[in-house]
Amino acid sequence: MLRFDRFDALTFDCYGTLIDWESGLLAALRPVLDEKDPALAKTLDEKFAAVESSLGKHRRGDGWRLHNELSQTELKELTDVINALAEPISKVAAIVAGK
Repeated sequence: MLRFDRFDALTFDCYGTLIDWESGLLAALRPVLDEKDPALAKTLDEKFAAVESSLGKHRRGDGWRLHNELSQTELKELTDVINALAEPISKVAAIVAGK
């Protein structure tokens, strides 16, 4: 059994998991978005590409730099590209539901 008292901190990659989940979900919804709102589909592609590009700067081997290793400028850049993705994602449900 794992003894958690041996560790000062535990982390996991929830950000990468969420981004992969979101892009997978977008791929599943792509046909509906392409039909009902191709401009939104294009915007989502652009915003996901910006997130991937920004994240790519922080790869280390097979993993990622820890958040506490990033400068305030780097954290702000990541925050900005993620926030820019939130608005178009918020429109997907209504488009898919036909509202």
